[in-house]
Amino acid sequence: MDNPMNPALPAQILVIEDDPTIVEALHFALEDDYRLICFPSAEAGLAMLDELNPDLLLLDIGLPGCDGFEACAMFREHSQAPVIFISSRESLEDRLHAYDVGGSDFVIKPFDPPILQRKVALAIAQKSRQEHLEQERLALQQTAKSCQADIAQGRILLDFVRETLNCSDYPELADRLLQTTSAYDLDCLVRLRLPDGQLSRNPHGPASPLEDSVLDNIEPLGSAFRFRRCLAINAPSLSLVVNNLPADDTTVNRLQDHLTLLTEGANSIVETIAMRRESAGRAEALQIASSAAHSAIEDLREGYRTQQIDTRILLQNLVEGVEKAYYALGLTDAQESRISSILRQHAEQILTLFEQGVEFDRRFASVLQSLAAPGNAPSVELF
Repeated sequence: MDNPMNPALPAQILVIEDDPTIVEALHFALEDDYRLICFPSAEAGLAMLDELNPDLLLLDIGLPGCDGFEACAMFREHSQAPVIFISSRESLEDRLHAYDVGGSDFVIKPFDPPILQRKVALAIAQKSRQEHLEQERLALQQTAKSCQADIAQGRILLDFVRETLNCSDYPELADRLLQTTSAYDLDCLVRLRLPDGQLSRNPHGPASPLEDSVLDNIEPLGSAFRFRRCLAINAPSLSLVVNNLPADDTTVNRLQDHLTLLTEGANSIVETIAMRRESAGRAEALQIASSAAHSAIEDLREGYRTQQIDTRILLQNLVEGVEKAYYALGLTDAQESRISSILRQHAEQILTLFEQGVEFDRRFASVLQSLAAPGNAPSVELF
């Protein structure tokens, strides 16, 4: 039967038996399927436990020195491998004592080889199943721990996104990113590449010249780069450098996944802040232009009204001046009446055209109203 710890080797049986005849019979019954290592005393056999790590212990009760019961109790302190007692003592008291000290089974001397073979096979198979179940338990336990760690790290990531979603300040974003990496127990550097320059920071403030040089050199290295316990992650507008990665590769791989998402999220926020600032600049320019247009149209409207009034006055003065000049010209009454009629007729036509200017004034008012509407007024705060 194969050793479950190493399928290329048969299972190993430790035999503690002081009777050479029994030892020979055990070899005859078992050595085709198992590796037997035999000792005549408990002291000699137990001294080799750490080195041998047997899959099964075949143990006599009536040993010289330390008897089988004591040997089994001592064996249990170091191993959970099954123990089969082989003894000519078959009293109920001996059997119960054997089970009390940790025995798994009991075989009476002289033994029947097929029965012994069957008991040994079952005991080793049971050990193999227990070891397999223990491995599964440990694997599930590790998986549960990993899931808990992923949930905790995922919550950190979500908190960062929630807290920075409306961030509009580059230094604040860099500091929040470093606070988030500190929650992962990581010591990091961050650089934001901005439209008007760059911003490099460590957890304590602006990056040092040496840290700046490190950030300069990691930018061309691709999206992710690892060196010893350092990790660099690059995005178009952001670089993140981790200086103290854990030693465990599995933990590092999970962390890298989370840090990649964190970097991508922060990169998007950098770009969002840039767009917000560009939009704010355009909105400010539009507000200034709108205010200037409002003032210009208001001035034009007032000038048009003043021109209407001045034209009326000039026409009236023209008519009155011509009529006063009749006497000096020596015109007849009919001629005076005719000239006055012509002047007043044309004056009225001109004034009628000005009356149509009411429509222009209405349009001026409409334009001014639209320029003063919410979103165009100079005092409106867009961001």
